[in-house]
Amino acid sequence: MRFLCIATLGCICMTSLALGSVILGLDGIPAPILTGPDAGDFTVAYRADLSGDGRLDPLATAGATCPGLGGTLILCDPAGTFFTLYDVAGFVSVNPPPPDWVVSVQMTGVTPSIVCGGCVDDPTLENVTFFYEGPVVEGNGTGVSFTGFQIISTLSDLNPGVDFSSQSTIDAGASIGSTDQTFGHIAIPGIALPDDSGPDDSGDTPEPSSVLLVGAGLLGLMLLRSPRRDQR
Repeated sequence: MRFLCIATLGCICMTSLALGSVILGLDGIPAPILTGPDAGDFTVAYRADLSGDGRLDPLATAGATCPGLGGTLILCDPAGTFFTLYDVAGFVSVNPPPPDWVVSVQMTGVTPSIVCGGCVDDPTLENVTFFYEGPVVEGNGTGVSFTGFQIISTLSDLNPGVDFSSQSTIDAGASIGSTDQTFGHIAIPGIALPDDSGPDDSGDTPEPSSVLLVGAGLLGLMLLRSPRRDQR
């Protein structure tokens, strides 16, 4: 348990400082499908935003090094430029992606090396990964948005606390050319979280900064208590 907490805090800390990120967002609410073989199901659309200091460069990670869970550098595994949406409940299919993107559906999600896949991935639910295989695209300081990523599910509700990860390339500063790996939360088809408004149970998902502060506070308490134990 202690290793899991340390690995999770390390992941949050590193991704909060990431450059060249690909961040996911919803591109509309679930839309009902009225005709065809998927009638009665729902389409959920997503948008991928490349930051201004990043680039999509599928070949940049081939043979390159990436951070591992233990803090050491390892070969990027998997290589490539991609993003993964984990644990899509009620999964039916994926609509054809935009040009230069290909899609893969797996029970074990494609996960960057800095993310503990077993910590965020339910092996009983499908994961969807979109790989970029086109020419290099640069953020050019202002960023670039990509749309047209559509998942079909039997569910119309969204669970906002599910995870995504992405891998791209930093295109500015001292780390230019290095691989960026990002982890965050996204709304995925699933059981909607309860809207609890009580003082002790807000039902809200903690922000990464809040989790990091809590972890730092606990570490501080441990450091303050340890000398007292030594004096007994």
